[in-house]
Amino acid sequence: METEFYDYTQDSVQLLAVQLFRNPAIQVILRVLIRNGCIIYTDGVNPKRIADCLQRFRITHMNLQPAGLFALLRYCQQSSYVYPYQHSLYLIVVGAPMPVQLREEIEKLFHANLIDHYAMTEVGLITSPHKAPKGYKPGSVGCSFFKQIRLEGGEVLVRDFGMFAGYDDPEDNRDSFLDDWFRTGDIAHIDDDGYLFLQGRVREMINRGGEKVSPYEVEAALLELDCIKEAAVFPYPNRQGSDDIGAAVVPKPGTTVDLRQIRSALRSKIKPYKLPTLLYITADMPTSSAHKVQRNLLYQQLQELGLMPQTLKKAFQDDEGDLTSTQAALRELWQCVLDQPYVGLDDDFFDLGGDSLSAAELLSAIETRLGCILPVNDFFQQSTIRELAKLVDATPGIGSYKHLAPIRQQGCKTPLILVHDVHGDIVTYHHLAAHIDPERPVYGLNFNFAREAWNTSTTLADIGAVYAEEVQRLFPAGPYYLGGLSIGGAIALEMGRQLERQAQSAVVIMLDTFSQPYVHKSHKTTAHMRGLLRYSVNTIRQTPATEVPRLVCSKLAPARQVLKNVLQIPLFDRQPQTLDVELSNPTRPELQKNKMLLSHLYQTYQPEYYNGQIYYFKAARRSDDLHYWRSRAREFVVIEKHCAHTDFVEPAHAVDTARVINSILDRHDTTAVGGSAWMERR
Repeated sequence: METEFYDYTQDSVQLLAVQLFRNPAIQVILRVLIRNGCIIYTDGVNPKRIADCLQRFRITHMNLQPAGLFALLRYCQQSSYVYPYQHSLYLIVVGAPMPVQLREEIEKLFHANLIDHYAMTEVGLITSPHKAPKGYKPGSVGCSFFKQIRLEGGEVLVRDFGMFAGYDDPEDNRDSFLDDWFRTGDIAHIDDDGYLFLQGRVREMINRGGEKVSPYEVEAALLELDCIKEAAVFPYPNRQGSDDIGAAVVPKPGTTVDLRQIRSALRSKIKPYKLPTLLYITADMPTSSAHKVQRNLLYQQLQELGLMPQTLKKAFQDDEGDLTSTQAALRELWQCVLDQPYVGLDDDFFDLGGDSLSAAELLSAIETRLGCILPVNDFFQQSTIRELAKLVDATPGIGSYKHLAPIRQQGCKTPLILVHDVHGDIVTYHHLAAHIDPERPVYGLNFNFAREAWNTSTTLADIGAVYAEEVQRLFPAGPYYLGGLSIGGAIALEMGRQLERQAQSAVVIMLDTFSQPYVHKSHKTTAHMRGLLRYSVNTIRQTPATEVPRLVCSKLAPARQVLKNVLQIPLFDRQPQTLDVELSNPTRPELQKNKMLLSHLYQTYQPEYYNGQIYYFKAARRSDDLHYWRSRAREFVVIEKHCAHTDFVEPAHAVDTARVINSILDRHDTTAVGGSAWMERR
């Protein structure tokens, strides 16, 4: 019983700051009255009334959202409030995770036992760190005590014998239930101890250049800065039709807040692609009637308030002395890729708003304009124009390689060759490569169909043959260590088959490569499609009119993909001539062309049997299709990880992925002839 869980007794005094007509208020009232406790009602989140009640009555329990706690703390600090009691106050936090700094200040002021309380109106209490096996864990909302929980694609699903029967609208029920599991709409991960860590709402996760960003993580980092009192992070549209990261902050009294200074301070706390590129400074954070920050509406709300944001754009300045031809060319490319009117020689690419997607675009532009293929990880370490120009000048020209490019060249062991994913670039692997054995070089294969006679009649086997030939020219004798994420794994398999025909040995590492039955199978229901379309339309309605044309294609693209899956119609296969015309469009971005063509080619891919070894990294959050790949290889080893499809190469999981790959390749090094002679044969 939840009454026992929160230690309600006949001596309990519950402070109720939620409007009585709301379901959470009714649940709290019932819990207290069952134990013959007492209720003090404040008629909403009024900081003065709450502080007065805490002064007059010996409150034992109080439920409040983080926004309400911020308001209460600010009022108490301004009025020099002194809490008179020493007893343990159960302060149950609802609605959103509690920032660490706010937790510490509230605990100190009220001698409170703060309990992160993850619950929903529909299903009640889901998890809490209160009475959890290992106590409170920073950033976690605890363990489940009364309900079954599981993750599906990272989303939290809940099941309970006493759960509500459903909504009145049957359509809402179809969107909100998976079999008899309720879909919470929250993204999270669970650690080995069963603790749940929320990362954001499904609709609040920010997709920045293909990288998923949790607003909670960025907010927590912002609140660690001495100058910031409150913070809320939200998405806003960029010129590529994707999202960028905006932040609204309430500064502490007597402090100034600057976007560039914030980004500089956060560089050591979070990854560069998670840094805000837009900053609003406000005296009060806009919230809903329930005192919750609505991240999907926050950008519009801040604009309606007439606030002027800080951006990363600089006014034009004089050049810093005479520029070399390389520096001048790089500056022009940066201005185009980053949409910046001025870029200084010592400005950092990522401080100016660059991310993995724009980095891939820039590296491709450097290759085309300057005839230079840069090591990917060197770019991430030397990311100013001054540093990059030196790197370009010191790097040999493209030579005879059209697709092969270094990610990290240092090392004397047999190299690891990574094949691009569906976007066609190898920037995808820069997090992973950073943790591969430093004695092992890492190379990548970029997809560049413009340099080949590749079109809709090409096959993955054709691409694998070209890639295998380039790798053999650089490294004439095996063994070959080949790998790739998603479609990259399938191309690596084709390369292995080509090398096998030439009596060369190869080890293939497939990072969650979908099988053909999985690609064609409909995983999305029509109800899900309707929900996605409804969300897309609502998003467009909430966007300023001038931004709508740019958003339409990007926001409706997922719905189009779902429609294609539901109907099981390979749209590109029906009209390959139309696709060829689209690919020849000079205005279409190269990365978009790559994805269009590779997606089309994978629709008809049928792998042949491979008489070699495959190590298959499977994401546990999706359906099992391993029997398909097992039947197509002589040796097949599965490494299953509790993560999503692309997580294997993303920062949170790249270290663990690299650790397993290092172990696999080290074992093969000891049994292969010539592994240590790589440097001699180069």
